[in-house]
Amino acid sequence: MVDTGLTNRIKNTYGAELVRFCAELRTACQTERSKVGNYLRRSPRLGPMQSFEDTNTNLTIAAHTDELAWFTAEPVGPGTCITVIIAGHSRETGIRAPLPLDECDTWAHVILGPAWITHTYKASTCGNIRGHLHLLRYRVFLDDQGNPIGRPDQIGDDEFRPLNDGP
Repeated sequence: MVDTGLTNRIKNTYGAELVRFCAELRTACQTERSKVGNYLRRSPRLGPMQSFEDTNTNLTIAAHTDELAWFTAEPVGPGTCITVIIAGHSRETGIRAPLPLDECDTWAHVILGPAWITHTYKASTCGNIRGHLHLLRYRVFLDDQGNPIGRPDQIGDDEFRPLNDGP
């Protein structure tokens, strides 16, 4: 369950940056779908910014888009995959730091919005140091019209589970 208080704090604190980030992400999706070419692709970035749940950690959020065919050698229909990456770094040293997992899920909800979040997959096995995660990835698969879809069968990535399945 997403913390609505934290959602509001994120939106109130980073409203303008979030609007820019989300607009760049949606433009990147449209560019990918229009087949204009990778030279126009954007990889929006947000941060570093101080974590709300762990004042010793900064979060950096980045996103990119890829055609569905990038993930498999098998034929797959047209579409796009959005990947949102959240990384944690120590505010003092800049080295990797454990992520506040619930806060990261809340950021994903804020960035992807209600239409995409129900189709979001999360990889929580990457970036594991000393039993703590310092890197999380979220993926949403879109059809050629930009509508969210389930992960295509041809893309067999066991690392990603539906976000609503828990940590």
